[in-house]
Amino acid sequence: MEIDQFLFKHLNFNKIAVIFLDSDEKNSGFDIFILKKKKKVVSIEKAMTGVEELAPMHDQLKNIPIFLTIYGEKLVERILENETANKFNSTSGNELLTHAVELNDGKKYLTIIKKNLLDGLIDKVRSKDLKIYGISFSIFSLLDHLNLFQEQDFCIPLGGKCFVVEKQNLKVIQKDVTNSNQEFHFFNEKRKIKEIIALSTGINFYINEPVSLINNETIKLDSKRINYNRIYQSVSQKLLFLLFAFLVINVLVDQYIGKKLLELDQYVSTQEKSIDQIEEFNKIRSLKKQLPILTNSDRQFPLCYLVNELAYYSDECIKINYLEINPITKKIKANEAIEMETNLLQLKGEISQTEGFSDFITKLDSADWVKNISKKNYYWSPEKKVAEIELQIQINE
Repeated sequence: MEIDQFLFKHLNFNKIAVIFLDSDEKNSGFDIFILKKKKKVVSIEKAMTGVEELAPMHDQLKNIPIFLTIYGEKLVERILENETANKFNSTSGNELLTHAVELNDGKKYLTIIKKNLLDGLIDKVRSKDLKIYGISFSIFSLLDHLNLFQEQDFCIPLGGKCFVVEKQNLKVIQKDVTNSNQEFHFFNEKRKIKEIIALSTGINFYINEPVSLINNETIKLDSKRINYNRIYQSVSQKLLFLLFAFLVINVLVDQYIGKKLLELDQYVSTQEKSIDQIEEFNKIRSLKKQLPILTNSDRQFPLCYLVNELAYYSDECIKINYLEINPITKKIKANEAIEMETNLLQLKGEISQTEGFSDFITKLDSADWVKNISKKNYYWSPEKKVAEIELQIQINE
């Protein structure tokens, strides 16, 4: 596959322009049609007739393929037998340019134009700093689309000539004796002939059919420049999009990573504080364990340590309301010795979660200062929506 074919296949021109130019230099105006393609539909976006100057339209035309359609009396057009057409075609030289197209009935549609006349017509467009993508003659673009006319036998008027069509085939070219503004039914709509030729040119272009009939080095160079300019624009747009997407992704990733680092930093800070608190608690607990105080027994109990231990093993759902060490067993009377339970801790409180009570008992049982838990009362209070608990804990001597 040639590089031009490869480029054409992968380029996406959404707009093209078809400019009609009369071969008679006396008729110097331009008829311009700008076509657009949306999905698979080709339509005319803008049509202008009798335009004297291309300069005001430079911005609209400079970046899209321009197809020049040359017609008129100075363009020689004939329908000839195959051999005769081949003789004319072989005489093409420095002064004349010929092009022959085979028709369905075996004959050929031959066009002849003077080279200097063609060069002058091309310069009319290129002198305005516009590049021509292809050149076509007269009704050439229509030849493959005659079946899209609703009319069966009719005459196509263009440039003072009448192109007679019979049974969807071009048969005769004669002097125009019909109304040049005649409309035809094409693609189920009534249209004038130049509009139909412009649409056919667009269809041929988008289905990759030959559009340009002249093997002109200037036109070939122009078409390559248009293709490469389109590639540059397309690649630039894609690169800008990718760059923008990369920047957006980079910002989002940076924000996400920053957020996660902040969360991790906060988590580490919290854990460090917790570790410091635990270390401080263990230090205090160790000190309290070494500070015995006198109780109402002959033995010294580390009261601060025991209270601290209860707080250590209890959860947030436990509330201790009453705590007594070595409780008195009977009323105190004068002249009688005070009787009390030794090595015993009596506890009363409330708990808001049922499972928290069994966890609390399990933890206490594992403590090295607990000998056993002799009494375990548990009563649920519907009014308070808490459980009332009572424990008696035997302390190791």
